[in-house]
Amino acid sequence: MPGPARKSRSRSRPGLCSVRVVLDASVTLPDGRLLAYTDLGASGGPVVMYFHGAPSTRLDLTSFEDAFAERGVRVVSPDRPGYGGSSPQRGRRLEDWPPDVAALADHLDVERFAVLGLSSGGPYAVACAALLPDRVASAGIVAGETDFRLARRLGRLPRERGGTHADRRRGGSRGMV
Repeated sequence: MPGPARKSRSRSRPGLCSVRVVLDASVTLPDGRLLAYTDLGASGGPVVMYFHGAPSTRLDLTSFEDAFAERGVRVVSPDRPGYGGSSPQRGRRLEDWPPDVAALADHLDVERFAVLGLSSGGPYAVACAALLPDRVASAGIVAGETDFRLARRLGRLPRERGGTHADRRRGGSRGMV
């Protein structure tokens, strides 16, 4: 379970010090699982849902709290199922993530938001943009990667002739991109 809220100091004017709280919390999802998250930056700013890579957690960006606040942006970073403080989800699929994100947004009273996925968090940002079009204002992927076999199994990618370079080195093609 996530620890208590952490406090962060920043100077709003010379000689004065304000205290902002970095919220490190969790929400109970409709199926009873816990979804741990951090809430960083400007509480009234536009919201970016940040999806961490592997093997990282929601705590990835806590050192950027002051920078987010100075830029007037709010960054909410949930742990995916089985990471950090979030409960595992047996048999989970990529398309199970957007409802979790929507539940978190509802909990935070956030109607529209951007999504940003780093590395293996990239496919989760794409899934949210595709499956929550009325809520996701924009999506960004940084150094995104995924297992294309999943997309092909879902019938969303055509088979490529020749496979990947790694497949050819192993002496065969598995039809992967």
